[in-house]
Amino acid sequence: TVEELVQAFQKAVNKAYEALLDPKEGTILSVMSAWSEALAENYTKEKSLHHSLLNAQEVAEKALANTQFQMPILKKNQLVDSGAKGFYYFIVGLTNAYCEKVAVISEVVEADQEIIEHVETSEPIYRYCSEFIIKNPTATKQTIQTVLATKGDSLVIVGNEGQIKLHIHTNKPKEVLKLLAKYGTMTYQKVDDMRLQY
Repeated sequence: TVEELVQAFQKAVNKAYEALLDPKEGTILSVMSAWSEALAENYTKEKSLHHSLLNAQEVAEKALANTQFQMPILKKNQLVDSGAKGFYYFIVGLTNAYCEKVAVISEVVEADQEIIEHVETSEPIYRYCSEFIIKNPTATKQTIQTVLATKGDSLVIVGNEGQIKLHIHTNKPKEVLKLLAKYGTMTYQKVDDMRLQY
């Protein structure tokens, strides 16, 4: 039902926050949260998914614009969060598709508007972007989060009783792999050298 769909969006946002070791506002999370809350609140009042989607899109657009003031690096460079912007584009497409409109996303840069180019100038603290998938995990996501909390940053863990996918930036991917091997069957592993990419 529509009610279940709206509730599912809210549950998905909660899961996204839970998946991160250190969730930060001013990112995709802020836009997801603002959108799902507005959608649920509006649908409770009007019982119209059409109007609720349109209203929630406006709220998401404001939340997106606000990301440039929530994190120091974005504020410094006068930029909105790229993940948040990507999610907003998804919302626009979903809303337009449901409301039977043609999705047109265009950005016009005024002739007198300065184009600000963001350049990352610092070398990554942790060298390896590592991903792992564990089948039939014997530990909870929270336990694995605790074990890996000091092994790097950008830790994201998602999954259920059958399978867990994990992402971490670390200097010791072999050590992370060894720790994870205790908690189930490793079915996938990938390590990218971010220093080389930098």
